[in-house]
Amino acid sequence: MVHQSLGVGAISYVESHHPYSERVLIDKVVSIFTLLLPAISEEDLFKGIAKVVKKAVALKNNMMEEQALYDCYWIKGGQNFDPDKMDLAGHEGDGRIALCTFPGLARILLEQGKKVTVHVVKASIVLESTII
Repeated sequence: MVHQSLGVGAISYVESHHPYSERVLIDKVVSIFTLLLPAISEEDLFKGIAKVVKKAVALKNNMMEEQALYDCYWIKGGQNFDPDKMDLAGHEGDGRIALCTFPGLARILLEQGKKVTVHVVKASIVLESTII
């Protein structure tokens, strides 16, 4: 509940003291992407980036308002495959992990005084046997 209260307080502070922050972020990202993708109009970039930023901010706000905590995790090479928290990127195989190609997201809850971890997004990994 402390996490939830701090999150709600932080959201209300940002909304009241920095209502233009989202627009500033969008403008900065558009200026970077304009350099990387000069063939695309600034208006089209703005539309796409605004959509992504708005969804990311909404997700962040929803996560902060919940009582659960979230943990973004990477899988280290050399570990054994665990289907509960990992997905295979590429070909099927067996053996140890060579590389984590995308992080996972776990939701941590307290149920009856015990910590329960739910893997919302599994980490994407490549096995050693598929790259040798």
